[in-house]
Amino acid sequence: MTNSIAEISGAKTILAIGTNTTQAHPVLALHNPKKIDLCRHATIHLQHRPGTDVALLMGMIKVIVDEGLADLDYIATRCENFEQFLASLAEFNLDAVAAITGVDQELIAAAARLYGSEQPAATLYCMGITQHSHGTDNVWAIANLGLITGNVGIPHGGVNPLRGQNNVQGSCDMGGLPDVYPGYQKVDNPDAQQKFEAAWGVKLSETPGLTHSEIFDKIHEGTIKSLYLVGENPYLSEANASHAIEAMEKIDFLVVQDIFLTETAQLADVVLPAATFAEKDGTFTNTERRIQRVRAAIAPRGEAKEDWRIVTEIARRMGAPGFDYNTPAEIMAEIAALTPSYGGITYERLEEGGLQWPCPTIDHPGTPILHTERFSTASGKARLDAAELSGIGGTARQRVPPAAHHRPQPLSLSHRQHDPPGGRLGTTGKRGVRQDQPGRCGPFGPCRRRDGTGKFAAWYHYGQDQAYRGLPAGPGVDDLSFRRKPHQHAHQRGP
Repeated sequence: MTNSIAEISGAKTILAIGTNTTQAHPVLALHNPKKIDLCRHATIHLQHRPGTDVALLMGMIKVIVDEGLADLDYIATRCENFEQFLASLAEFNLDAVAAITGVDQELIAAAARLYGSEQPAATLYCMGITQHSHGTDNVWAIANLGLITGNVGIPHGGVNPLRGQNNVQGSCDMGGLPDVYPGYQKVDNPDAQQKFEAAWGVKLSETPGLTHSEIFDKIHEGTIKSLYLVGENPYLSEANASHAIEAMEKIDFLVVQDIFLTETAQLADVVLPAATFAEKDGTFTNTERRIQRVRAAIAPRGEAKEDWRIVTEIARRMGAPGFDYNTPAEIMAEIAALTPSYGGITYERLEEGGLQWPCPTIDHPGTPILHTERFSTASGKARLDAAELSGIGGTARQRVPPAAHHRPQPLSLSHRQHDPPGGRLGTTGKRGVRQDQPGRCGPFGPCRRRDGTGKFAAWYHYGQDQAYRGLPAGPGVDDLSFRRKPHQHAHQRGP
């Protein structure tokens, strides 16, 4: 978020698009293909066709410009590329936009006038905007709307993504993207590369990594031979689920680190049980960029470990230098040393309350509003990006391959039968396997593991009263590998 959560109540107009956040606001214009509960609070509900967000937003911008509602002083001092952007609006007349989106022209114009005249105006969006094949274009269009009306960098305004989970922002901040180091420092920036090489004592690649979808493509091509998944369940979450499942079944070696034995974990060669939020110390960075302390309420159950501890133990056993951390506070100290936006963050300061980045120095109070004076560009100005009408009018169904809409049934609903190595299993529970039956993937866990050759590497079955039964998973699998005690369901973690 460019602004803070508390500021939303001070906005005169709120544009909520691609979000199902239910709350009342002073004035609310709602854009959503579905008539959700939030619609009851909306002054205007634009029910546009799925996949037509860019056309809708650019059509609103054209109305704002044509009717003299654009903030020309703001544009002149804070933006660039306005003339080219202005020329691109010619295509987005209301006739064309209404035909593409399925929304009445008068409604589009009314929403544009509301957003352009009732200031400050805040935009809220969520995964209904980003999780599209053209999600980046959607976000650009939202940014254009905020910039053209002068609503970025001011109190109670802004462009504000509502993150889907509690620490998505923090994961991105820490470099959980293919082209950046922590703090969004580009991997192809020689200065950033040299800084991290000096700190970590290794040679780093200047080539950006692969995106989420590209990883599965490369597995199918045979370029990627192993995959380490942390807190991710592509079996259910991937748009083209069949493509991802086939890749994970095909890959030579799959490791999954998670708090549950997910459908994806059931395909893994090794599963590393991770601690939940209540079982570990650390920090979360929420949707308003606020870094907050997390404190363990209970010890990790069973053999679960904190994520940072699992990673450091693996790194040490592989002989990697620089993983001699003993506490999360030590890791935060390294983050602060290498990440300018986190430079003033310490566990001691966070004991007094959360801080919003950028917080570059130890005496900095944090930043509730971004871009109040300049943008993070070489010129300090925001670039207005032009769009073309051709190619943006298709619906999500036209843009995504048919296979992307397939959602395979979980194993608990579609059982597969197969024999374990060395014979069949007995049972003591109603969800177990009778002596005369092959193994069955049941509702509480998997029946097979593989070693990359299609053979069983280990055998786990957790019926309601089924005792743990296992076979050695081969060399190199030690106390980090997944084990459960007798009489445990797969969704339970420890005694």
